[in-house]
Amino acid sequence: MTLRLLAQIYGTTWDRLIDLHDLDQMPPEDRDAYHGVLAARHRNATSLAAKRVLVPEREPAYEESSRESLLEQAAEESADLAAWAGTSNVDEEMLAELNRRLRSLAHAYVCGQPFPLLVRTRQLRNRVSRLLQGRQNWQHTRDLYLLNARSCTLLAWMTGDLGNYLAAGDHASAAWLCAQLADHDGARTWVRATQSKLAYWSGDFVESARLAADGLTYRSSDSSQVLLALLQARTNARLGRVAEAETALGLWRDAREQVPGPDEVGGVLGLTQAQQHYLAGSTHLELRQPAEALAETTRALELFEGTPVEERFYGAEVLARIDGVQAHLQGGELDGAADAMEPVFTVDPDQRLDTFVQSMKQVRLRLAHPQYRGSPATQKLQERIEEYAVTAIGRSLELPR
Repeated sequence: MTLRLLAQIYGTTWDRLIDLHDLDQMPPEDRDAYHGVLAARHRNATSLAAKRVLVPEREPAYEESSRESLLEQAAEESADLAAWAGTSNVDEEMLAELNRRLRSLAHAYVCGQPFPLLVRTRQLRNRVSRLLQGRQNWQHTRDLYLLNARSCTLLAWMTGDLGNYLAAGDHASAAWLCAQLADHDGARTWVRATQSKLAYWSGDFVESARLAADGLTYRSSDSSQVLLALLQARTNARLGRVAEAETALGLWRDAREQVPGPDEVGGVLGLTQAQQHYLAGSTHLELRQPAEALAETTRALELFEGTPVEERFYGAEVLARIDGVQAHLQGGELDGAADAMEPVFTVDPDQRLDTFVQSMKQVRLRLAHPQYRGSPATQKLQERIEEYAVTAIGRSLELPR
């Protein structure tokens, strides 16, 4: 490394040769190494200062003649205390960079391969956790807990999409604790939305409804309340609570017109109009209202297709397509279902989420209905769905926590 050679020439350490421009141009791994050196230096300085100030040696006995020296020493001790209290391993620029990285990961996930992004999100969470082990002012500590609330929420979402709901639950529990320590309602609502989603796809529909309802008790400045209303509607529909599902859909229609501002993080921790119509269609599907479900999923797909590829949440788009297939089958239209399945089969195996596999299982169950059983088209679809599930990424992963 050139910087290390220059540091030897000038008799210093390589990190002291870095300025803001250098930091901005660095590759991520070198930037992490730089911040690691800073964090270690701050920890050492803080430890020494704390030892001097907070763990004083045995107080000596002072004679009457030493009053002046006592006053001077007491003043020095207060100065040491101030120096120790003012030390920090975090500054505003570092927090801004960490938040930029978090948002980048959340946005990349809407169209990227899940596993590499999970690994990068884990690295971010671990870096923030190391910073929390050092010393910073209280506001910065709160900011770090908020960062980890969001990074653990991302990890929970990603891990659930890859089919490990037990590990996803651990991430979500950590996210909730960090949101509580940050005392941030916006983070709380996204954790509850993620937990409700995880409970739904792991089959605990009562818990999914409870978590969505609890999330709605917190105030939020972005679209999380809209998402929670839709998750509550879908889960209640799955439980056969028709009136509650219809009420939640009404809440969604009201809430979507009153979103206070843009999403705080965005990407996967955000909600587009296309995603809203997908979830509304999914709710109508659970209510066995195929015409309404098909109308909503069709509208969702129109909105997805009108969005740049890098901004389209492919997970929700694929699920909307599968829901459209199920709506066709509920309405007795096998040909329409077969045509709608084609884009689903083209999804790269490394992007075939567990939610896709579960939804495809529901398609297989509908194809087993006497109305469709025995048809050559049905048999072909069944075979392709089985092959699709076997090659999904979540079937071969041992996920890191």
